[in-house]
Amino acid sequence: MVTEYPIVLSLWKKGENDLLIITIFAVILIFCAYGLHMIKNKLWRELSVFGFLIGISLFLAIVNALDMKGPIALMDDFLSPYGKAIFK
Repeated sequence: MVTEYPIVLSLWKKGENDLLIITIFAVILIFCAYGLHMIKNKLWRELSVFGFLIGISLFLAIVNALDMKGPIALMDDFLSPYGKAIFK
């Protein structure tokens, strides 16, 4: 019996991305612990920096968990032809 899953579930392989679930859950807990306190006290600058850093770390965790190319590998692919042309 073959069942078709949406594209999101097709990326998911049972047991392989458990660390991703734990990471997302940890981000939610950290936001609840610190972010809600910042909202309550109207610390908007601190909240924006906190959200930016948490967002970047969550993005990089998802990229790593799904075995996609990270930003360093993408920069290397983009800049290596220029480096090879300059430093023959």
